[in-house]
Amino acid sequence: YLYSEVARLEESENSMDIPNEVLVAQYYDYRRLLDQMSATFREIITHPSYCLPFLCPGRLIKVKYGELDFGWGILVNCQKRAKKDSWTSEAEHLSLHEQYVLDVLLNCAPGSVPQGRHLLSTAPSKVQPCPPHQKGEPSVVPILLSAVEGISHLRVFLPKDLRSSTARETAWKSLLEVQCRFPDGITFLDPIKDMKIQDEQFKFLVDMEELKARKRVLRRLGFTNADDIVDVKGRAACEISTGDELLLTELMFNGVFNPLSPEQCAGLLSCFVFSEKSQKEIILAEELAAPVRVLQEIARRIAKVARESRLPFMEDEYVQTFKIDLMHAVVQWCRGASFSEICDMTGQFEGSIVRVFRRLRELLRQMTQASKVIGNIELQQKFERALEMLERPNSVINW
Repeated sequence: YLYSEVARLEESENSMDIPNEVLVAQYYDYRRLLDQMSATFREIITHPSYCLPFLCPGRLIKVKYGELDFGWGILVNCQKRAKKDSWTSEAEHLSLHEQYVLDVLLNCAPGSVPQGRHLLSTAPSKVQPCPPHQKGEPSVVPILLSAVEGISHLRVFLPKDLRSSTARETAWKSLLEVQCRFPDGITFLDPIKDMKIQDEQFKFLVDMEELKARKRVLRRLGFTNADDIVDVKGRAACEISTGDELLLTELMFNGVFNPLSPEQCAGLLSCFVFSEKSQKEIILAEELAAPVRVLQEIARRIAKVARESRLPFMEDEYVQTFKIDLMHAVVQWCRGASFSEICDMTGQFEGSIVRVFRRLRELLRQMTQASKVIGNIELQQKFERALEMLERPNSVINW
């Protein structure tokens, strides 16, 4: 009977038709590898030797136990388990991640928190996170380090006594306020810079995660195809190294340079090569303000794609890296203004202006080559003309 049953099951298996079976198998293997790497990443970050110095009352930590995702909570207390406690008989038999108990204020589903103090992993009835868009019940729940998904660099003030529901509600409101102040998401401690993790395996995992995130950005922006093969946009971006190649290529493919004159193109490109801080308020004419608005809009779109691809990207900080201070000066230089007039316009040191102009010259050469790669002759000629206007005969740029 058993032999016939095995034969029947094998025949049933062979008759199964799975569309794109090879791709499904590859996806399964990649998904399993990713889960394994994520688990290793999390295990190293929450190792007591690395995380304990940061586990102070008020610290924001992210909690996930199995399939139960509680999101951000507030650390109330962290203590090492006694030799014998109510949850185990011998603490020395526990792993390092199980030897510490963290009391965390979490937003739980109403009525799901049992009476008494029970570990999240051993509660008689599982504590449930509050469903989205519903009012929860802030409760202090004991968890193990293995339930910590991430640690933030932020801390909030905690009332001295959290035994009353009013005190817990007040503390929880402070976390909600933090989330409102960080609409792009609460950032984690940097494992290498902040936590000083020097584990070689961990550094490899960080590099691998960042590489995968960057490849994801390139695919979503159309610089590579689904097989990670460089596409036309990617080939154009490869020609650019003096400025932000992603944003510059997006500007090209979105036709931002098409209606601009050569000197306006040079002025817009100056945003990519000038980085010095300036206290002077800049008011641009509409001929320059309009393309700047488009630049900032596309930059925000790139930042959004980067965040969705799990790259640590601060949108406002990224947009502010493109300085408009020398735009007007560059346009006027291309239109024939003298170098002394340019210095008076900007308030910058002469050496700084010369360095920016030389970097701009290199960027214009790269943009010319990028235009050639995509076959846009008109744009290529426009950048060539802008380069000629910038490299005036006997100017300080050519010294």
